[in-house]
Amino acid sequence: MSDLNEVSPSSETCSRRAVSTTRKKRRTRRVMIVLGVLGLILALIVGTGVVYYNNLKNIFDSKSQQLTDVFPSGDRPAASANGSMNVLLLGSDKRAQPVDPKIAVNGGGKDERTDSIMLVNISGDRKHVTVLSVMRDLWVNIPGHGMAKINAGYAYGGRQLEVKTIEQFLDTRIDHVALVDMESFKEFGDALGGLDVKVEQKSTLHTLRSKEVLEPGVQHLNGEQVLAFSRERYSYANGDYQRVRNQQAVLRAILSKLISKDTLTDPGKVQSILEKTSPYISVDNTFNFTEITKLGVSLRGVSTSDIKFATVPTAGTGWSDDGQSIVLPDEKNLPAVRSALKNDTMNEWLQSAGNHEKG
Repeated sequence: MSDLNEVSPSSETCSRRAVSTTRKKRRTRRVMIVLGVLGLILALIVGTGVVYYNNLKNIFDSKSQQLTDVFPSGDRPAASANGSMNVLLLGSDKRAQPVDPKIAVNGGGKDERTDSIMLVNISGDRKHVTVLSVMRDLWVNIPGHGMAKINAGYAYGGRQLEVKTIEQFLDTRIDHVALVDMESFKEFGDALGGLDVKVEQKSTLHTLRSKEVLEPGVQHLNGEQVLAFSRERYSYANGDYQRVRNQQAVLRAILSKLISKDTLTDPGKVQSILEKTSPYISVDNTFNFTEITKLGVSLRGVSTSDIKFATVPTAGTGWSDDGQSIVLPDEKNLPAVRSALKNDTMNEWLQSAGNHEKG
């Protein structure tokens, strides 16, 4: 900041600077992109014309998959009356690359469980986004099957039962579902020229043949390292808890790179990213390219600082009666989360003492 004794610029100069800054911001927002950021933040900024839009739409529609068997029948929580939206992101780590677009994140059943569960809550005024991670070993009631780990719903009854399980557990309606193969982390990392990821704890990447070690701090990772880091849990005393935080850190890094000026002003780069990542993404058939674009336009004022990460409150780990290692729900603080989702007050809940596992 300038010293107070220095000569201040004229009001006319300040006005011109302000107008110039505003124009630059507007130009940045005029690039339309629709990308899979693990299913939601198919980050997009408005408009470079019909031809470019249709080109991106054709890429996404031809390479991704739309799902019809997502939402359960019967009684479900009521839709939000205030316009807030919930998008469920389910990450699968079943398949290895390459992935046939026709079967990407397909099915769901006996041989498949969700590796990552995140509920993305978008406020009714479209000013705030909360990414709420759900521990995959959380011990909950699976409708029709009794108590089990929350990701077992996918194994017992596919997508519909997993959606029903999460809706009942959080007492909130899920408006859209996106399934993402975890291999997309590698594709995003490479397509974006590497990611600057905040590493909280010393991490040995056990899934890499080299067993590479990452030291705490911001590290520039290539796609293969990004994927290994998002999978890692054996390096940490708190296992899956840190793994969830690592996945949140990767998402932050992806978002930061996606909405950077270098990405948004490079149509060729946007197209390349979409081509490389779309085969790993499946969305419910009401969440098509057009609807995603509309959502993106409504979120055009959201910056990375408006996107917050947290974890559904837990009460530590324990053991089930049949000897499974499980994560226990925090029954004391869960009602506040359910209320915040229902009343569109997630941004306020983030600041509360009940949010004790911030991402």
